[in-house]
Amino acid sequence: MIVHESQEAVFFSDGQALDSFRAGRYTLETKNIPLTSKLCNLVTGGESPFHCEVCFINLAMMMNIVWGTPSRVTVKDPVYGYSYSAGA
Repeated sequence: MIVHESQEAVFFSDGQALDSFRAGRYTLETKNIPLTSKLCNLVTGGESPFHCEVCFINLAMMMNIVWGTPSRVTVKDPVYGYSYSAGA
């Protein structure tokens, strides 16, 4: 797994955050044993009962981001025909 300078990675297993990783390269290992995994998958219908996720979080500060439109936007309700302005 590669975590870039402006990121942090969080490892989740069974819905709980177990570890976090700062910038760098990491080797993730599994303790799966092929024969045991095949037997376990037979019992669970081919899907592993062990699920994990890695979420990447962007730590970069983004400044001067302008949201919205430079002028108001008029929206017309298709059912009642009313118009209203939003934005700016």
